[in-house]
Amino acid sequence: MQRRLGIDVANRSLKRKRCANPGPGGIIEIEGDVSSLSGGCPALTFRLGSQVVRTTSSTTFEHIKCSEVKNGIELEVYGRMQVDRSLTATGVQPEYY
Repeated sequence: MQRRLGIDVANRSLKRKRCANPGPGGIIEIEGDVSSLSGGCPALTFRLGSQVVRTTSSTTFEHIKCSEVKNGIELEVYGRMQVDRSLTATGVQPEYY
């Protein structure tokens, strides 16, 4: 079952576009503005709204390079929820694609 969710976070909308299973191991797709960026490629950690996102060497970057990820840009990310409620990104792309 897929569903659409919209969450307002600090006057910005974090959109959970697809959510097959929001629990640990579940696959979701979200979009939002990058903040709190840390780490180095390929292991980045950042937030989209209140959601912590982590990239790994297995993350696919589409239409953007890992090194181009900066605070303030809008991204679409899909991946798997972890037990700690962070999202391990499978794919990352600019939101406008």
